[in-house]
Amino acid sequence: MTLISTTDPMSPASPDHTSTLVTIETVFCDVETVTGRIEEYFQRYRSTLRSILAQDIPDGVDVIHTVYVSSDKLHIARRIEAEVAAVGAPAGLRVSVFIYTHPTGGYGHLSTSHVDMAMAPNKQWPRREAMSRRAHENVDLAGYDLVVRMGIDDDDVFAPWHIRNVLGVATDLLDRSTDPAEVLAVGLERCYLIRADPDGYLVRDVDFIRCMSGNKFFAHRGGAVFDPWQQSVWSLPETFDTGRAETFRRMGTTLTRVRGNQPSFGYVRRGRNLSVSDKEAYVQLEHGRFVTTRGVDFIGQCPQPSSVGTTTGTELLPAELTVTARRLESGAIKYATNARYTHGPDAAVAYYFLKGNDRVHAVPYSRTHIGEVQLDDERVRVKVFVRLGDRVVATKTTGYTV
Repeated sequence: MTLISTTDPMSPASPDHTSTLVTIETVFCDVETVTGRIEEYFQRYRSTLRSILAQDIPDGVDVIHTVYVSSDKLHIARRIEAEVAAVGAPAGLRVSVFIYTHPTGGYGHLSTSHVDMAMAPNKQWPRREAMSRRAHENVDLAGYDLVVRMGIDDDDVFAPWHIRNVLGVATDLLDRSTDPAEVLAVGLERCYLIRADPDGYLVRDVDFIRCMSGNKFFAHRGGAVFDPWQQSVWSLPETFDTGRAETFRRMGTTLTRVRGNQPSFGYVRRGRNLSVSDKEAYVQLEHGRFVTTRGVDFIGQCPQPSSVGTTTGTELLPAELTVTARRLESGAIKYATNARYTHGPDAAVAYYFLKGNDRVHAVPYSRTHIGEVQLDDERVRVKVFVRLGDRVVATKTTGYTV
């Protein structure tokens, strides 16, 4: 059967020659409870699923597409099974539906927290790692010579040559590595940026500053003496910069941003998403564009490159100042910045906690870049100020309220 359960054993399809495993993880419609909206999201996920079922999979490669469905949406699992049966799947591809249950008491964040923190299982450390481990506990990773793990959001798409493209990049990078046990976290610069409107789709081939799920992955040789499930595919950053590279280095992983790859991932933007931006600010260069009418297989219209897996090099972005904040179960806000990576160890930082435009609390300048503050029932954004000597050189504010 194409659709497998989490108890089915998985081992290399052909252990007599070089074998490769690719895992593709998706969380379906994690936070939605309205029936009509769930149906709308399923229609979007059908495009995602069909783009995976349409993959051109090389010989000797096993692909597992794992889709996580919450227990309140069991009917979706049956519809996924029916879709796989109706469309069919290429040799080497298996689809697994993993049923999970949202914790009765939530995820340990206040209801006023950002929806991703309050509801989404793939945003919750270490729950997301534990969920991936359980979903793949019968997969014999050590039996493969190459393992690539990636995620994709439930409304984005792959061109049919995406797996070949990713494997070409991963193999090239690992072949050039001097450490046979090296673990790579790879982000691809180039992608299709797709704007979905009622009348059709605008498809743009762009170099993108951000690396979205589907266009980034972990890659390592099989049999490595480490636990790959300690790093979830959802822990891969959007920004592949020098600051985050240091964080990943401490976890034993080499963060690698690839330039000049062939595009094979489609990042779809829709007007009714929580984030309605067309992400124009993240476009570095546009290589071309085309428009399709409503109902047309837009990703199928993308011109297939003459070769895949090619790159022009690797280059991390300069470290970008960030400030993060999350509400703890106690009601306290935990805040942090990476200013030491962007501005050096002598940078002093101060924090403002803003309700609207009003400051409700402040933490004075110091070289302590992480902390907690008790602000019960105050929904705030957090702004960090970075000072070198007696001059403020940078500021950053969270784009969400905690």
